[in-house]
Order: sequence, then structure tokens, then C-alpha cells
Amino acid sequence: MVIALFVYGTLRVGQGNYRWLAHQLPEPPLEGCLADGRLFHVWQSWGGFPVAKFDEPGTVWGDLLFMESSSDVFAEIAWMEEGAGYVLRQVPVLTPYNELVSALAWHYPGRPGDPIPSGDWLGEVAKKSVRILAR
Repeated sequence: MVIALFVYGTLRVGQGNYRWLAHQLPEPPLEGCLADGRLFHVWQSWGGFPVAKFDEPGTVWGDLLFMESSSDVFAEIAWMEEGAGYVLRQVPVLTPYNELVSALAWHYPGRPGDPIPSGDWLGEVAKKSVRILAR
């Protein structure tokens, strides 16, 4: 069964974790989608990553990835996300074509970091890059 996976951080198109799975996807991703929820930034000594809470009001920007639920790529993503404390949820996602799609997404039930007001991880990463280059 092909599933739609809503991704909002390092699995988004162009990000590091997307690069290792891109060639394994049977269909092209759908970029620029929206889901109800709130995005947070968590910093670690080795870098940062986003977490989403789909039980809080707000907007989360992301992409839809399509893959087989029984695929190795989905199993690898699940191993990575579950190991970090995320849980899988079904969420409604609005596509750029104004269609509502039911997708799976990784919800973070733990204590989040700093809010990302725009709800867009890619915008947050770009701002950080500009700050580093400006030094």
C-alpha cells in the first residue's frame, strides 16, 4: 500500500536526510504542503532539528513523500523517528492544489524546544545559514 508521509524537517526535499532516500521513492514528492500543528526547534551539541506537535494550534509547512508502507525506506525512517521519541499520527494535509490529503506524520509528544513562528523549517535553516555567513 502506498502511503503519504508528511515531512517537515530534515526529510524535506533538499535536506540531508532526504538525499539518502530520494532515489528509493516510487513517486516524486509534493512540496509546499500545510498541516495544522506547531513546529519547534530543538538544538543539540551536534546541530538542530525540528519537532512538530499536531495537537497544538498553528501551521506546519512540509512536503508529502509517497512510498510503500512495507518498504525498507519507510522502515528506516520509522527506526530513526521512533528512536528519537516521535509517534506516528494520521493528519490532514493541504496540498498546493488545495486538496486535502490524509497523511502520516511524526508527532513529538515530549517537551519541545523553541517555537518556529513561521512553521517552516526550511526558512529557519536559511536564517541560521545567513547568520553564520554574516559573522
